[in-house]
Amino acid sequence: TDKVSTPAITVLGTAPYTTATSVQITCATAGASIVYSVDSGSYKSYSAAFTLAEGYHHVLAKATKSGMTDSAQTSLSFDVIPSTAAVRIYYYGTSAPLLWVWEVSPDYATFEKMGFTWATRPSMKAMSGLTNWYYYDIPAANRGTGTITMKFGDTQYSMTTGKPWFKNGSWYSECP
Repeated sequence: TDKVSTPAITVLGTAPYTTATSVQITCATAGASIVYSVDSGSYKSYSAAFTLAEGYHHVLAKATKSGMTDSAQTSLSFDVIPSTAAVRIYYYGTSAPLLWVWEVSPDYATFEKMGFTWATRPSMKAMSGLTNWYYYDIPAANRGTGTITMKFGDTQYSMTTGKPWFKNGSWYSECP
């Protein structure tokens, strides 16, 4: 028998995604029914785009049609950050590191200009649903146009544009 096409999950908008982000699921097989699950919840019938609030989300989807083999399951993981954050930085490690963050070229924003003090460095927070991942939001009010440079523990790194996920010395555009 024929197999139903694997559904496509699309986050509507442009990353970084902010509060009230819509998710659309489509299937190329005419007449197929789509079911989906969000964050390990129970499967629901899909009928229209749905909205997800702030947080890290994992969406699963599959499609069925009478007389055909069910589609493969597909998934998409993404983070919806608060609208007050200009950038969310992610770090993988066994514990949250001491964090130093500043901007360089073309603007130079010191640690203090970004809203911090050397005595009270910002804390990274554990991500819900992702073991050993931590995050920190740089508020929009404190963000200039320079390259973000940071120090995790004793090592300094410059963030690659569009790649806020940091693991084992490399930057990624999505959770590796």
